[in-house]
Amino acid sequence: MSKRTFKKHQARKAHAKNLLDEGKTAEAIRAYQELLTQNPPHADQLYYQLGKALFTDEQWQAAAEAYQQALNKNPKMAVAAIGFGDAAVKLKVYPEAEKAYIHALEADASLTPQIAYSLKHFADSLSADKQYEMAYKAYENALGLNADIQEVVIQAFQALYTLLKQENKTDLAQRIRNRVEEIQPGILDAENHIAEVEDEYAEDEARAEKLLEEGQTAEAIHIYQELLEKNPPHAAELYCQLGEALLSDEQWKQATDAYLQALNINPKMAVASIGFGDAATELKAYQEAEKAYNHALEVDASLGPQVAYSLKHLADNLLKDRQYEVAYNTYEKALDLSTDIQGEVIQAFQVFYPVLQQEFHTDLAQKLKDKAEKIQPGALDIKEPEPQVNKVVEDIVASEEIDENELLLLQLHQTQEELESLFLKNNTLEEELKQVRTERDEQAAQLKQVRTERDEQAAQLKQVRTERDEQAAQLKQVRTERDEQAAQLKQVRTERDEQAAQLKQVRTERDKQASLATEQQKKLEQTLNQSKQLEEENSSLAQRQQLLDEEFIKAEAQIELIKDIIIREKAF
Repeated sequence: MSKRTFKKHQARKAHAKNLLDEGKTAEAIRAYQELLTQNPPHADQLYYQLGKALFTDEQWQAAAEAYQQALNKNPKMAVAAIGFGDAAVKLKVYPEAEKAYIHALEADASLTPQIAYSLKHFADSLSADKQYEMAYKAYENALGLNADIQEVVIQAFQALYTLLKQENKTDLAQRIRNRVEEIQPGILDAENHIAEVEDEYAEDEARAEKLLEEGQTAEAIHIYQELLEKNPPHAAELYCQLGEALLSDEQWKQATDAYLQALNINPKMAVASIGFGDAATELKAYQEAEKAYNHALEVDASLGPQVAYSLKHLADNLLKDRQYEVAYNTYEKALDLSTDIQGEVIQAFQVFYPVLQQEFHTDLAQKLKDKAEKIQPGALDIKEPEPQVNKVVEDIVASEEIDENELLLLQLHQTQEELESLFLKNNTLEEELKQVRTERDEQAAQLKQVRTERDEQAAQLKQVRTERDEQAAQLKQVRTERDEQAAQLKQVRTERDEQAAQLKQVRTERDKQASLATEQQKKLEQTLNQSKQLEEENSSLAQRQQLLDEEFIKAEAQIELIKDIIIREKAF
């Protein structure tokens, strides 16, 4: 690959990574796939990055295949083995995932923190698939690799411990408990105590509710009282249920006590306030009942319909006690809260109206009639009184049918006894109520303080946990970035080493060529020296040749001379 092609390839690879970092997984996947079609160097890194992109896009099978391709190219690429294991977990191919994590550890032990987190997720998946034994071992392996995940593993152990107890897998549950105790003593007891206690109470509460439905109020009351002796965390709800049982058993005074206990613990428990009002109505403590209903509405206005029925019952009792004006006003309040009771109030008005007429309360009778006409025109136009109306009227005007003096004496005696009884009851109730309210206010103040402290501590704990989670997330992100940088650095180093090898090869070739050039230079110099020497020798030979030529000429001249002499001699 030429230098220019290499730079172009690196630019495309950087672009693909940027797309992945920006969350554009589909585009990043296409970019990596296009790069891989060009048979590039370091294809293992590209397959690894492609696997990451596919994993991010939740294409588990395709991600596993890409990671496998990376491992085929470079079996020692630990990060690819981790990625393959993570994808295998998503595909629930657990044996393959376990093998991949082991391979990653063998290839690069420095990646143990990252492998630990993968093993933790592996264990979570096993636990979800009810492969509890394998999940426990995976959690243990994760802990062994990285102590930093101790807290999250303990949380997982707590959930698994609860699940195993529910499924009666006591042996493994006990092993997990023992392991958690080794790491953080007492944590399971603290976390699971409330759940266990609530489960215990829930069973007894369900039994008490069933007894109430069957009319066995005494047994239900006994269960609630026993539960409350254990000082449960939800005592207010139990006191309210006890009050309901006592109310069903017509134990009015005990019912008010139970409801007051509930309100002392939780002053905003509107249903307890309604129950107290219902019990106070039966005790003819009408003002206290009205106050209780008003308090319930202040706490929770959505209970208006339920309070309306209670107010209607209060008005019925006021009517029987001839508190006509208060009874009428109470009926009106009930109607303002809910239109669903209009029919029942009209029936009460049909009883109420003749009574007012008989006792000459004409103004109130007219007011009542006008109200009834608005609700149901003609509702009070009844020629023959209903049996219920007749009974009320007969009870009220019975004095006309018996001896007036005897009746008056009897009524006076009964009224005196009732007044004495009511006076004593009211005094007792007022003292008890005053004392209870004082205690309730003190307890409410203490409870408010405790709750404030608890809320502050909870807020601090929440903040600490939030900070811890943020730090854990940051740490995880930093580690991920570090791993990616390490992988990139490794890739860069590999590329650098290859380039260095290429450079070394080039330098070796250059040195060889230089050595050859030097040898050739030496040979050339030798040749030049030899040539120079030859020239000198040639020059010497030429001089010799010249001398020889001169001598030869001289010899020829002498020979010619000799020839001339010989010829002359022959001539003579």
